[in-house]
Amino acid sequence: MPHVSAPVVEKLCSRGRAVTLSKKKSRPITVDGESYRFQISTSKLDENHNFFLNLTVLRDVANGKAMQVKGLVTRNFWLDISDSENYEIDNYPVIRPSHVATIVRKAIAGGWDSSPNGNALVLATTNDDVFKSGT
Repeated sequence: MPHVSAPVVEKLCSRGRAVTLSKKKSRPITVDGESYRFQISTSKLDENHNFFLNLTVLRDVANGKAMQVKGLVTRNFWLDISDSENYEIDNYPVIRPSHVATIVRKAIAGGWDSSPNGNALVLATTNDDVFKSGT
């Protein structure tokens, strides 16, 4: 099992409101019998033409606590296509539901309580921890 850095707990509220996900823009997932919703978005390009992937996972119960995953990076394939000699598939990771399930399990093992009485969480991770863990 790859080394998992300890999650960093941080409050995820904006002006007193809890984090919510739109049912139209998020996807359902069941992990170990519990229902969650997740949504993936990207940041703007940085100076190296990388995007940061923003993954938000929310327990699919009233007032369930959210987890935001930080530290995942991808590139825009179409910006790099002209340099096909240097193309490496590892530079273009895609978050699959199996990755989300693995992240949820690691967060729970690290102490995330997604119940209404639990704590919101910011999980700091890397591409190596998520995409090279065999999922």
